[in-house]
Amino acid sequence: PSAPLMGPVEEFRAQLAQLFEENEGFRNQVTELSESLSTAVTTHKSGDLVQAEAGYRRILSKLPNHPQALHMLGAIALQHGNVQLAIDLIRRAIKVHPGHPEAWVNLGSALRAINENDEAIGAFQRAIALKPDMVLAHTELSRLLMYLSRYEAAISHCEAAVAINPRFMPARVQLAITLRYAGRLKDAARHWKEIMALAPNRAESYYVLGTQFREMGDLAEALRCHNRALALKPDIPEFLCAKGSTLVYLNQADEALECFRRAETVLPGMKDALTGIGWALRSLGQFDEADNYFRKIRALDPADPRSYKHLSSEGKALQADDELHLAAVLDRRDINNDARITAGFGLGGSLDKAGRDDGAVSRVAAANALGREVVLEAGVVAGSKPLAL
Repeated sequence: PSAPLMGPVEEFRAQLAQLFEENEGFRNQVTELSESLSTAVTTHKSGDLVQAEAGYRRILSKLPNHPQALHMLGAIALQHGNVQLAIDLIRRAIKVHPGHPEAWVNLGSALRAINENDEAIGAFQRAIALKPDMVLAHTELSRLLMYLSRYEAAISHCEAAVAINPRFMPARVQLAITLRYAGRLKDAARHWKEIMALAPNRAESYYVLGTQFREMGDLAEALRCHNRALALKPDIPEFLCAKGSTLVYLNQADEALECFRRAETVLPGMKDALTGIGWALRSLGQFDEADNYFRKIRALDPADPRSYKHLSSEGKALQADDELHLAAVLDRRDINNDARITAGFGLGGSLDKAGRDDGAVSRVAAANALGREVVLEAGVVAGSKPLAL
């Protein structure tokens, strides 16, 4: 019987095998390239991207279609934020060696970075098909599915990753985060506790769990978690803001104000800290000083709803510039609808307090119309199932 026809990849590999068998010089060259690749990869893992890139390029100067050198050079391009170059290089690598699951995972990550989400999902799925127990592929696919609000599918892949390697922390963290977004707060809290049992000194776990306990209404447990996070990593501004928020809910505005001020000292201009200061001052009845902090947010980011949603909530009339700002935000089409809706309801409420009924009704109506648009865009009508999954 005649020999089966070979494609270009199989033919290339057969030629390499023959050369390796018959040519000592070629064997030496292959050994040298293999050692060079090993050195470049080790350098890459150590974080020296410049030397690693030089190593990969030396290999490609001798063997332009070396799949692993192409793939790893693409990975460096992705780390540098050069996404299109990363995609081009990794696709070249996959063309030569389509059975490399790590290349498919990195291609998926690059495609996700430019919102080519369907192609990214396909790349992650191809990696899993090639290597079903590849924890990283399941985890990265779960991360993308969560971003797309496909929570049950995301949870399924995270659970698969954790089952494969229970000690792979990124998968466990991703599972806990996804459960939280899916509204399964008790399940998420249970997983955070498992994470803390495995890594008792991981401050970030206490930070997230504290926020989650606050959302569940368990303020005492939330405060305990915040304190533990700060004991492990003092003066992390996000941790300080989280504790400050919980203290406000506990009616301990003075202590909350101290936390928010410390956060703003560590990271000047941090909008969460400025919001927290304003929030705490308002809780203490210092409305004018609080409004000054909300206006500081506006100076940093005019479209940020935190810059105006608390203004005049104590019942005073809006200042003229605040009213103009809210109206301008409501009318802008180049910012997200959440900010516009918040502005509309805020302005409508303030105008109503001032007795300006006609203006109040029109602004609230505009905000309601935007809210309906958001619901329809999400593919959900009240009382119905999602139109598309």
